[in-house]
Amino acid sequence: MFNHSLKSFFVKGFVAICNLFFIFIITRNLSVVDASNFFLMHTILILLPILIFHGLDYYIIRFAARYNELREFDLLYLLYKNSIKRTLLISVLSVIIIITSYFLFTEYPLESYKVLMILSVVPYSLLFLNLETGRAIGSYYQSPFLMGCIVPLMIILFWHLFSDKNFYSINSLSITTFIVYFSLMFISFIWIAKKLQKLIKNNITNNFFSYDNKTLFNLFAVNGMQQILIYVPFLTVAVFGISSDLSSYYVSLRLSLIITFFVQAINIVLAPKLSSLFSKGEITSFKSYSKLSSLIGIITSLPVYVIFLAFGSEILNLFGSSYRESFYILIILSTAQFINAGVGSVIYILIMSGHEKILRNINLIIVMICFFIAPILIQNYGSIGAAYLNTFIIIFVNFASFLAIRAKLSFWVTPNLPLKIVKSLLLDTNKK
Repeated sequence: MFNHSLKSFFVKGFVAICNLFFIFIITRNLSVVDASNFFLMHTILILLPILIFHGLDYYIIRFAARYNELREFDLLYLLYKNSIKRTLLISVLSVIIIITSYFLFTEYPLESYKVLMILSVVPYSLLFLNLETGRAIGSYYQSPFLMGCIVPLMIILFWHLFSDKNFYSINSLSITTFIVYFSLMFISFIWIAKKLQKLIKNNITNNFFSYDNKTLFNLFAVNGMQQILIYVPFLTVAVFGISSDLSSYYVSLRLSLIITFFVQAINIVLAPKLSSLFSKGEITSFKSYSKLSSLIGIITSLPVYVIFLAFGSEILNLFGSSYRESFYILIILSTAQFINAGVGSVIYILIMSGHEKILRNINLIIVMICFFIAPILIQNYGSIGAAYLNTFIIIFVNFASFLAIRAKLSFWVTPNLPLKIVKSLLLDTNKK
């Protein structure tokens, strides 16, 4: 586990650098308006597959890991095969519905960059599902490395090669994005086919498979609402704010996520590990690994948070002088991510232990609250209001999940080491 976690740390570190480089190149070569439009379409590109997967991505992580551990390779193969069929069908239909609806219900022309980004949903969805299947059966690093490093670097490289040296446009950037996702989708199919072939070795004896639809729906509700909660402030700014607010918020948000990248690195390995431990009834180990994520989060997030407090304005200035004014947005978002890192992998702990229904209810409550307060905050305070909304969401979800783990699994996720240190200091003082 430690060896895998160390590798995950380097992978996520490289992912963070590549994503910041990706944003840096775009903000430096596009106008604030075009950069905002691309960030908006790229966010939609990430969100649409959540509806397309309808819980399949989490379902694969949870059950493929179990099937692999129990050597039930028939079920593993059938789970993957059926998931790909569903994803392909729903993603194609989604693209058709979106484009058709745009023509029927809006009077605005459908720009070419929007068409290309919408079409990219299909290869993106299939690519991501292939990589998550590989992650579930032990290829922990391919998914974050490819999606977080290879994809942004390839997009920037080809954008540079195929663009006029003195003119970088949002249209050429969207074309490049589509080509990259489409090419990598085919490569991922070859890769996952070889991985599965090694496991099943043409010994498929069972051709029947059915999803646990109740679990699938709960996972869809959890993942869907979770992603909506992450991006609802950004999308609300897109509706009620201005282009400069949108771009400033996006850059600050991506920077603040660096604070949690150590915990995210652990989660690459931790999610399937927790599923395996819980299914085998190894509850003591399950609790130990859960506490580990919180301990790592507390230790590793504090230095990054302090750096942003001290040098956040200078860091933002690297993306352009107009972004320097986003310092307070960065600090508010960083505070939220510091809290997020400190409580550890609470969401994965609930999902991998079969308590996704609780998480669904938590998310449902906060979604309803946000539905009422988001427009008010953003209309009155712009991107700063969005930052406050993001902080409120993260605190509510994390602490509600934190308490739910205590109630259902009978342990506190946060390590008790700091409490032991405080007690020992108090005892030493009393002795003196």
